[in-house]
Amino acid sequence: MIWASKLKIAASRLDAAQTGPQQKELFHRHFAWLTALRFFLREGRTWENAVEPGNARFLAELPAPESKSVLKDELATYLSEAELQKVMTHRGDKEALILSWQYQVGGDLHWKGLIGDPIFVVLTNALDDLVRLQGATKRIKNHPYVRNYYSITVLLVKAFVGIVPFALFPYFRDLGTPTGSGHWTAWLNVPFSLLVGWIFVALEKVGENSSNPFEGSSNDVPISSIARRIEIEMRTMLGETTDLKPIEAKHNILF
Repeated sequence: MIWASKLKIAASRLDAAQTGPQQKELFHRHFAWLTALRFFLREGRTWENAVEPGNARFLAELPAPESKSVLKDELATYLSEAELQKVMTHRGDKEALILSWQYQVGGDLHWKGLIGDPIFVVLTNALDDLVRLQGATKRIKNHPYVRNYYSITVLLVKAFVGIVPFALFPYFRDLGTPTGSGHWTAWLNVPFSLLVGWIFVALEKVGENSSNPFEGSSNDVPISSIARRIEIEMRTMLGETTDLKPIEAKHNILF
């Protein structure tokens, strides 16, 4: 949205240029970038949790939008046939290629004198921010939390859960000693040990899932919904009428 707002500064110059790209073309190319990026972020990784039985059942019943469509079909909505072929045959990052086209357009417009230095700097800085954000999300996606540290955490949690019953037993036994029911109150050790153990195991699983925020599970970042809202708002800025609607949560889960 920041880039789109800054692009509006140069709107009259862009749309008046006979040989330059139209504002609509640049906006739609931005939609294509959002689409390529979210499809990339939804790709599976061997270290992610989507393959676990519970998450697999969840995704089978409530799949992410990207699993029900094809990247090429969605990009065809925004790109020309020539651009679509270039993107789909590109061996590198497709989203990076689309962003590079936006840079080229800015450079061409500046070279032709259609936009001045201030506007060129503003547009380039906005694209620089997009590149940095794209790189940050990719690093999160492709470089998981070091598994050695994670393994140590799991071992420590398991050791703690195993020790908890022995640590709590004397307290529950002594709880009933004054009334002579210590042999009964000692059994309270079982449910309370399970409760304490479950709390720490759950916290460990939350930390593990939080390290993979784009895989498509119920606790992930709703990148599909974010991208849809950006597209709707940008189309409104263009003055377009669209049938697109915000993605609604299903069973209190928003993708």
